[in-house]
Amino acid sequence: MPTARIVSSPQANITVGDDVTIRCSCEDGMPEPKFRWTKHRLRARDTSDLPNSATVDENSGLLTIRNVQLRDSGIYSCVADNRVPPPRSVEIAVNVTEDVTLPPPTVASGGGNDYWYDNPIITPIVVTVTVFCVLVICGTLAYYWRWRRRRSDNGCKSDKVSSSSNALIHRERLEYLCADMNVILVSNATELDKMADPVLLEFWDCLVRMDVDPVIVFLREKRSLSVDETAGVRAAPCVAERLLEFLSVLKGDQASSVLSDALRHSDQTHLADLLDGKVLPDAKCVTIATTTETSFGITFRPAYKNPQHFGDVDKYLVTLELTTPEPKIIVKRRISASDPLQAEFRGLEQGTSYNVTVISKRGDVKSAGVTVTITTIGGYEEPSRLLQRFNVEEQSKIHHVLIYKDKITLLEPLGNGNFGEVRHGVYRKGKEWVECAAKTLYDTAAPNEMVSLLQEGLRMIKFNHDNVLELTGICVHGNQAMIVLPYMKHGDLRKYLIKKQTLPLLVNLRLCLDIARGMAYLSDNDIVHRDLAARNCMLDENLRVKVADFGLCRDVHEKGYYRIQSWEVKLPYKWMAPESHATYIFDTKTDIWSYGIVLWEIFAAGQTPYPGMPGVSIVHQLREGYRMERPNRCPIMLYNSVMKQCWLTNPLERPNFKEVLRKVEQIHTSFKHRSDFENTDVQVHSLA
Repeated sequence: MPTARIVSSPQANITVGDDVTIRCSCEDGMPEPKFRWTKHRLRARDTSDLPNSATVDENSGLLTIRNVQLRDSGIYSCVADNRVPPPRSVEIAVNVTEDVTLPPPTVASGGGNDYWYDNPIITPIVVTVTVFCVLVICGTLAYYWRWRRRRSDNGCKSDKVSSSSNALIHRERLEYLCADMNVILVSNATELDKMADPVLLEFWDCLVRMDVDPVIVFLREKRSLSVDETAGVRAAPCVAERLLEFLSVLKGDQASSVLSDALRHSDQTHLADLLDGKVLPDAKCVTIATTTETSFGITFRPAYKNPQHFGDVDKYLVTLELTTPEPKIIVKRRISASDPLQAEFRGLEQGTSYNVTVISKRGDVKSAGVTVTITTIGGYEEPSRLLQRFNVEEQSKIHHVLIYKDKITLLEPLGNGNFGEVRHGVYRKGKEWVECAAKTLYDTAAPNEMVSLLQEGLRMIKFNHDNVLELTGICVHGNQAMIVLPYMKHGDLRKYLIKKQTLPLLVNLRLCLDIARGMAYLSDNDIVHRDLAARNCMLDENLRVKVADFGLCRDVHEKGYYRIQSWEVKLPYKWMAPESHATYIFDTKTDIWSYGIVLWEIFAAGQTPYPGMPGVSIVHQLREGYRMERPNRCPIMLYNSVMKQCWLTNPLERPNFKEVLRKVEQIHTSFKHRSDFENTDVQVHSLA
């Protein structure tokens, strides 16, 4: 680190007509710096900024002022810059008088020997001021030290310490230079002087976030700040901090009351109440001490950092409550301010989350309270036998999306079937409760069925498309499992169609388009759905379709198809292609067939396919070439060029989903530009 010292700083009294010479030097700056002088923060190279008789030697740092006048009094600042940031500066006061009456000595800078001598000298005065010319690392270390000393923290460890060299430049320089002695006094005050008011220091972190403009206006109107003082505050990079420094130095022990009055008149009562003791600050550093299956403990620190304020808190109220949408208080504890600030809770449930809130109290006065969430060990932490059925890679994927059981609250059922149900629920995400849908199996479900449910969740992990239902998470608890999905406000498409009965043509076409986009995405990722139907398409709050229910879907990346045994699962035969009935083979072309059935459902207002036809005859009729007729609300173009093409007997002749998507987009666009179809509503007629 370069060394720097003050070469000479003699005392002097300057009178009108004197010649004044001030030298600024830097002993070990590399490369050698250039010097410039400023007065009132103006650049020396603007000759009008300095006295007309002033000259500056930028190489030696010499400032010469010939025949000084009263108007030349003020603060002069020397800046040394060698293009290695940060440049450094020092200030010196020049006080010009008309006579030789000995005035009291005037402090010119922070050092104890930096002042003007009380000695009537008519000869020129040479004042040499040494300037720091520091490399980036030196500036960073200096700023870090000053920041740590200036801002006493709240007692908690923090890694948020600024070390910006630019910040150092601003903080080291005087922000507003003028001849006002109060401004000079604040500029030369020590760090301790600027932080002298214990009340301001206590709430410094809160006060620097105040709305400072109306406060300054009020203080100016009340003449608590002069024009120059106000300008000095506003010129700072952090106006609120500089205001607090000014008040601490200039108002002494009245600083907090002066600021409180200004805050109340600027509608910042909450901060004024803190200063006046009408509300209390919260306890500091609430920390989890120990956690077991049925207990945990906390510790915290006093609400006030300054020891003289410890008596301002009589006690701390600690409450324990369950983290549910409607929290239920279980325990309340009162801890005296003179007792150890800690609490322990026993007899709790395993794997359960609790909120612990600590409130400072003094009589009827209390703080807002600080809350932490703590979860006991157990439940989800125990190894699940279900997970042992998966390989290491699959277990890792499950753990990546795992939601612990205690974070989920199940509400009313949304739907049910032979083996399980989907329930409305909420789960804890950070500090918020998020709506979800939980797909679960009944308690009587066999382990193999639970494994199948988890496999469905695994298949959904990689989905990422606006028209495909994405996985929220997986929950495994003992031998039970559930997959957590986003909550779909409007439920499944079939129920929505039945409920509405009549929808505008463009809405129906958009539903077809959404499903085509979702299926094209799945097909591109070698996913065969196998159960595409209106009942398995969900509608979010914006009525956007999400292809869902992937219990039967399979990845066919290697073979391109999937073959099942007829007894493996119950099959949706009314949505299946003819070849799937015969061979139990499923691929993207069988999904294309199912897509054609879904289009029919949309334009038939959710009716079941093949109305009035016995199930046993459907397969035979399809082999004979039977196809469902066009619903009366379906455009002929869509029926002929998409729906019937999806139902071609030869799978190789059916289009793929990219081709289907392109055709549906064209039809949607053509009707969108025809105003006579813009709001066409067609009443449903039974197709039975």
